[in-house]
Amino acid sequence: MSTNPNSPSSPQKEGGSSKKGIYIFLIIALILLNVFFAYRNFSMKNENSDLVAYNAEVDLSLDTAEKDLQAKIEELKVLAGTNEELLAKVELYEQELAAIREERDKLKKNANFNDSQRKKLDKRVKELEGSMIALGNTIDSLKANNEYLSRMSDSLGTSLTASTQENELMRSDLAVKNKKVEIGSLLKPEKVTITGVRFKGNGKEVETNSAKKSEKLRFCFEVPNNQVADPGEKTLLLRVISPGGSTVAVAAEGSGMFVLAETGEQKQYTKKVSFDYEQKPKPMCVYWQQTGTYASGEYTAVFYQNGYELASVPFELK
Repeated sequence: MSTNPNSPSSPQKEGGSSKKGIYIFLIIALILLNVFFAYRNFSMKNENSDLVAYNAEVDLSLDTAEKDLQAKIEELKVLAGTNEELLAKVELYEQELAAIREERDKLKKNANFNDSQRKKLDKRVKELEGSMIALGNTIDSLKANNEYLSRMSDSLGTSLTASTQENELMRSDLAVKNKKVEIGSLLKPEKVTITGVRFKGNGKEVETNSAKKSEKLRFCFEVPNNQVADPGEKTLLLRVISPGGSTVAVAAEGSGMFVLAETGEQKQYTKKVSFDYEQKPKPMCVYWQQTGTYASGEYTAVFYQNGYELASVPFELK
């Protein structure tokens, strides 16, 4: 049996094949689109993940740089003290730090940083690092200068102490020399004789060692030649110690008080003796008279000049 090529069943088969091809094409296209979008989504997620990690790293670098700069600013404040120029630098650094923080806070409000924002933060990190280097140099310079000044101060202090000690030694040495000169210039009485005297009707003196008969005590001595002593008026003090150990003194007769040069102790003297000295031996006699009778016993006559003891001579009235 022969087949008719013009029969109605052939066009139907061709039309079905055509539609099936379209469907297959569409399915493939959808699959490719899904693959494309899936790949794109995956890439974006990776990119976002990398971006988040990078942003976190930049943010951490900026925070670290801020903290370091703040620490250096505080250190500079301490070193600056009252130095107006350095305090002005501190203020500028603080203003710069505040501006960086303000800009950083604005950028961090965004969910993600774009390239431009990242570049700004990178730039800020570098600026902070540069500021820290400059500030560190300033601080190092200040510390070095302070150490130099401290060494100079120590050196000056040591020199001043040494100079003070040297001056003290010089003054001490001068005081010793002056004391030696003063002691060397003292006029120690020589050839001292002490006796009681009474007077005859004609006024003539008669020596006596009787306490009851003595009307006065006579002290004769010689002032020696001493080239160290300057010429001029000199004063000796005479202290008469009674047998009972007390100083014989009558205020109305010129007795008074003086100070010992060696100890600063106050002592009473019996009589003051003033005379003109010409740097040559000078014999002289002085008298002491009291209102009552003299006690019998051992006496001591002590001579002083400028608070120094010159001679101590015992004598007796019976």
